[in-house]
Amino acid sequence: MKQLRLLLFILLFFSLTFQIVEANNEEKEWILYFQNKAQMKEVQSFIGEGYLNEHELMAKALLSDAEQSYIKNRFNITIEPNFQKRAALDATFNDPKLSEQWGISHIDVEKVWQKQPSLTNKLKGKTIQFDTKVATTYNETLNAFQRATIQVNKEKLSRISVSADHVEQEWGIEVYGDGKRLAGNTGNLQKLDVLLDKTIAYSKLEIVITGTESWQVKPLFHIVGVNHFVVAVIDSGITVHEDFCDNILYSLSVDYKEKLPYGEDRFGHGTHVTGILAACSNNGVGYSGVLGKAGIDILPLKVLDRYGNGGDFEVSKAVLDAVSMKVDVINMSLAGRGETKMLREAVISGLKQNIPIVAAAGNWNMSTENIYPASYPGVITVAASDNRKGIISISNYGWEVDLSAPGDYMNSAYLNNEYRSLRGTSMATPYVTGAVALLKVTYPTISLPEIRDRLISTSMDIKTKGYDIQSGSGVLQINSAIQASSTSGLDWYTLKEGQMISTKETHVLGVSNKWIGHSLLIYADTTLLYQGSIENNWVEFNFKDFPITKDSIRLSAIVFDRSHSIISNESLLVKAEATKRVPFSFTDINTDHWAFADISEAYDRYYVNGFGDGTFSPEGNISRRHSVMMLSRLFDWNTPSSFKGPFTDISFDLPGSLAIFSAYEKGVINGYADRSFRPDEKLTRAQMALILARALDLAETPFNKTPFEFSDIVKEHQAYNSIQHLVDIGIITKQENYRPTDYITRAQFTAMLMRTHRYFNQ
Repeated sequence: MKQLRLLLFILLFFSLTFQIVEANNEEKEWILYFQNKAQMKEVQSFIGEGYLNEHELMAKALLSDAEQSYIKNRFNITIEPNFQKRAALDATFNDPKLSEQWGISHIDVEKVWQKQPSLTNKLKGKTIQFDTKVATTYNETLNAFQRATIQVNKEKLSRISVSADHVEQEWGIEVYGDGKRLAGNTGNLQKLDVLLDKTIAYSKLEIVITGTESWQVKPLFHIVGVNHFVVAVIDSGITVHEDFCDNILYSLSVDYKEKLPYGEDRFGHGTHVTGILAACSNNGVGYSGVLGKAGIDILPLKVLDRYGNGGDFEVSKAVLDAVSMKVDVINMSLAGRGETKMLREAVISGLKQNIPIVAAAGNWNMSTENIYPASYPGVITVAASDNRKGIISISNYGWEVDLSAPGDYMNSAYLNNEYRSLRGTSMATPYVTGAVALLKVTYPTISLPEIRDRLISTSMDIKTKGYDIQSGSGVLQINSAIQASSTSGLDWYTLKEGQMISTKETHVLGVSNKWIGHSLLIYADTTLLYQGSIENNWVEFNFKDFPITKDSIRLSAIVFDRSHSIISNESLLVKAEATKRVPFSFTDINTDHWAFADISEAYDRYYVNGFGDGTFSPEGNISRRHSVMMLSRLFDWNTPSSFKGPFTDISFDLPGSLAIFSAYEKGVINGYADRSFRPDEKLTRAQMALILARALDLAETPFNKTPFEFSDIVKEHQAYNSIQHLVDIGIITKQENYRPTDYITRAQFTAMLMRTHRYFNQ
């Protein structure tokens, strides 16, 4: 039947297109995006019932190349290949009897474990009434009941779990809060779990048990209520293991790939990853996960089959469901080439809701540039280190790598209650996920940019000093990340220190939720790239209108409040491919000009530029604004702490305003009595001397040496002290007249600038 349908389809396709198309009998999976449900039903009626696996307005279908091409043209819909991702591990196994978790000692987590409080069932001691019985105090075990009412007294809970001492057939639980149904679950497991919104405090909870009325032996129940954080592990699922505690939420696991009732692991990878993350501590069995005894639950979402493969369709659905369940962290120990709109939008939707997503860099010893989800902006991408604190040979590399964690032959839980040693960035990823979860436990309101900053700034450098594309910022150090001081709450999601930028790309700045409602400026050197009110944690910007004239750019992100006080800032030095600069060959200056050498060097250092007509205009004048901008390049002044300068004629979008505010804060410029700066007014020689002396911290220092006597400068002149200091250190030359009221020429300014450069850098 299938062959006949395909034959009829191909004949129809030929007749409609008037072209001879060679049919491709190999069927592949495709993701289809529909504009509305009517269009979805139209395509479904054409393909055949049961042939389309739908998810809202996206669907997955098994089609030949000819079929997908026809559908795309006939129905005018977007179709993408369902690119496959693989578990990010090296498939070779080591001796399963490894006895040490060397990774734990490498990530500095033992001190965190020592401070973890004992976990408690928050329902203990609460008043409970079940069925028609009188109220009593909750104890560990309850006889069979159909409805229990617990006075929780405004306790916040993230999960309710009910365990039965035995199971005879499928049963279920439903939880109501203050009369409203909150959640439910059914299954044939001994423990059933439901997740609650932990931000809401209820006066009382009602737990309804279904399906146990006909059991031959009446069950005994144990009810647990906790307020935990939740980590979604999107992987090959999970299997019951002796080294797992009851924080593994088997009953809520989902199988997106093989359609089993639960996310049963048939590959072993997801169980191994979960063991590294959350193996039960202090249970006398196996190993201890990174989380120790912390109040954190694990939600397994299965997207990889028994061979470790899964498509973007399944992965995206799992991410979207995890986001809708408001999990706190997502672990994705999987990677692959090929990008779909569905996966990108799913991942970014989570990041925009402040859910950290931690992903493996992949294991092909290749660039991460086109590896997904690792290369999506804001994802925390993890490379794998070895027990010598080097990077394992198979680990991918690239600017997308944020940091490293142990991933070389890590022993952990496996199928059939066994333990195995696996290798790869998959194993490194749960270490970082564990660190993120522990940060959330310690700082419940912490935002994604703050988490990234803590992890990256405290990691242990292991290769090239500073950031490198193999290890990122270095090896994870959990205790240091937790103990670190508060961060700026700003993080460059798409850029690293020293990275080459592209003017064609859109970049993302991550912003802490605590800055929402304040104002944000992003500068490239002194040019304003972005200005606006912070409405969410995701700010996009680009360099489209920014003229790149040099090979490095200082990016500055500045958050300020209504009083114009700067409350946070973050800067980054990136590289750029400068527009090919015209060689130094100005038509109005030659080698015998007195300032030729200084002008040539200043031009090479990008301190000064010429004009579009090929001239330098050495006898032309320079404005007060441009003089401060050039001095800012020379001294590399930091971002000011405030925009509350006295200048009524300086706005944020004025080129050079950042340099002017910095110079004012440092006391280099003062402005005029009428609170103006007069940025386009010409600079005098006396003003230049004052500005330079202040920048060099000389203006207020008494000059106690024998002065050089200029005929037109008296001791009472406001610039006298500054001029004498600058003469003494060789920045001002000795001549009969100084001419303080003359406007300084471009040649004079450049010569003084380069003399200052040499003095400042000697």
